[in-house]
Amino acid sequence: MAGSDGALDREKAALRRAFRGQKVPPEVAADLSRRIVAHLLAHPAYRAAAVVAAYAPLPGEVDVRPLWTAVWEAGKTLALPRVEGRGRPLRFYRVEPTAVLSPGAFGILEPPPEEAVDGAAIDLVLVPGLAFDRRGVRLGYGGGFYDRTLPGLRRALRVAPAFPWQIVDRLPAVAHDVRVDVLFLPDGPVPIAGSEGAEKPARQEELAQNGGKAVAEEKAEVPAEVPADGFKKSSGEANGA
Repeated sequence: MAGSDGALDREKAALRRAFRGQKVPPEVAADLSRRIVAHLLAHPAYRAAAVVAAYAPLPGEVDVRPLWTAVWEAGKTLALPRVEGRGRPLRFYRVEPTAVLSPGAFGILEPPPEEAVDGAAIDLVLVPGLAFDRRGVRLGYGGGFYDRTLPGLRRALRVAPAFPWQIVDRLPAVAHDVRVDVLFLPDGPVPIAGSEGAEKPARQEELAQNGGKAVAEEKAEVPAEVPADGFKKSSGEANGA
């Protein structure tokens, strides 16, 4: 078992290096981020949510900061995470438009630890990552923070904003890896069949209103450089680089 775990860790590490090596034209990432955020704002789960947990984007992640503004303008509660120690789950804090964010662990902007938000009160959580697969498996950065955090957000629908090149057929996973419920791509939301969120009665109608689309059939390889239109022209495996 130890040898198997070691091989899995090495495979994940290689994938992380490959995805971190992507070079995306800023104008492409900005345009696709706007489209993804527009789909998020139109989704029934967002419209019904009172408390939305988002993230401060790192380079290479979908820029969801315009969604922050929409949350504030709609009178909803915006929560952002803080790292409060290795091996511990993230803690979410309410963020107002006047809040000053500061670089925290790993250089990620974090909110001041002033008004904690109960994880059980979060209705919608945006989950960042390096890559996702068609089963909702997420490739994170190796710290395990979201795997420890998401099980505690009991009512939250887990949604992953992602660029097309971040989607692959299959990622390595173990039993404790927490999966997302819906992928949000530039062309719209993609519910994950059989996900925990999809099976919750309160979420079924929300997901059904998106047409019940299956995950897109096109493979997305890890690019050394993304072409100007943001989409790959050929297919390949995630660890082919």
